[in-house]
Amino acid sequence: MEEIAVKEVDQEDLAHVPAVSNNVIDQMTQLALTIESKSTYPPFTELKIPPAPIINAWVQLYFEYFHPVFPFLHKPSFGSPDTHWLLIFAVSAIGAQFSGLPYSQICSRAINEMVRRAGSYLCENHNQNGRELWLVQAVLLNQLALRYSGERRALELAELLQALSITVACRKRLFMTYLLHERVSYLDLLLDQKWQIWSIDEERRRTGFGIWNSISQEEKLWAASSAQIWAGFPTRMTTKSSQTLVQLVSDASWTTMWNKTGVLGKSAILQQLLSIIEESRRQLLYCPPGALVVDCTVAVGVLRQILTMTYDQGQELMGDLKALGAYRIITLSALIKFDMPETPLLLTVLKLTHNRYINHEIERLKRKWSSSSQRTRQAIVYVAELFETVRSIYCTHYSVPVLLFQIVLVLWLYSIILGQSQDFLSDIPSIIIDSANRSNTNRDQWIATGIRRVKIPGVGNFLSPLGLDNLLNQSISTMGGLK
Repeated sequence: MEEIAVKEVDQEDLAHVPAVSNNVIDQMTQLALTIESKSTYPPFTELKIPPAPIINAWVQLYFEYFHPVFPFLHKPSFGSPDTHWLLIFAVSAIGAQFSGLPYSQICSRAINEMVRRAGSYLCENHNQNGRELWLVQAVLLNQLALRYSGERRALELAELLQALSITVACRKRLFMTYLLHERVSYLDLLLDQKWQIWSIDEERRRTGFGIWNSISQEEKLWAASSAQIWAGFPTRMTTKSSQTLVQLVSDASWTTMWNKTGVLGKSAILQQLLSIIEESRRQLLYCPPGALVVDCTVAVGVLRQILTMTYDQGQELMGDLKALGAYRIITLSALIKFDMPETPLLLTVLKLTHNRYINHEIERLKRKWSSSSQRTRQAIVYVAELFETVRSIYCTHYSVPVLLFQIVLVLWLYSIILGQSQDFLSDIPSIIIDSANRSNTNRDQWIATGIRRVKIPGVGNFLSPLGLDNLLNQSISTMGGLK
């Protein structure tokens, strides 16, 4: 990659954190050569680590795209002499996924593999490294990169090693009680020392939280770039005791905690609500009649409240647009899952397009989608909102490509199964489903009765053949723009 022009590399150097030094490359190269000389792993086809400017550009891309939706590293202190080189490489491997430089994706996969090997080697041959926070962080990032790389072999490796992050976190005692902001502020130390103690403890908390633990503290406090700014926040920002996700579920204080916690906490709350809905759906499908099923009514109600909050607080969250997109995407996907008829989307679409259904099967499919028509139309509204969110808010959440594909299939199926009959009724009033018309009574009327033509901005009436063509064209264009 030495042939890549300096100008191209410089365009991706967004200067979020201090530049990566040549010493980092040298240390990784030295360990890589040591590992290559052993017989533990098959050798790389070509062991050639990218130069420091390229690794640095990928580190900056990590903080531009990935950090806003998963802020568990302390950005103000990252890149200091204390930052371990293995953690820098783990960060660069994820950042490379967002790079437009040639061979970035290939290098990302190779660096992930090298980080995996280096982490294992350091644990096995230098036991003290097994209790270092940077190793836990590198292992966690490596797990995330392997799981969501899109490669089957990487996913299989991640599943084999899924207990590793928990093991090293236990060694580091990341599941223990944490210091409170209030308690740190009372220590008889210099301000810089207090800030350092708090930031290290909060970094432990967030790393443990990345492996599903206690709720991390507020984002503004974590993003403070100096000890003076950190000291300016009131100590009351921190809760009196560290609250775990299980406790949060049990006392049903979702919305209260939503306003108190940061990006990681919000993401975990949404993921837990989504899990409740998924478990309820699974039990309804596979449990025998009369069996007790998880009640997800409360979870659905809270998700609707949170969705409204993301729109109402949109202006306040504009500075964190990527995180806002992630909140809406997870929330809307959970609500769609609750209201949608259970259907194997891709299989159904393929059978319809290739005329593999016979008449009575098509009628049965129509009855299934019509049996809870209001809930189905409500799901379509959420699908349209999710489509708008993906198109209008650039979000790096790993689920976006899959969700975009699924919601397009849902809209196509709804149009084919239930919608085409309305296409010729040109005198019926139309409604536009978008965030600007969330409180529109006409939309509520359509959900209740189904008597209106439905339009999506940029697509038009997706119930018509022309609208379906527009939908597919817009979807292809949007998918091509995702990183």
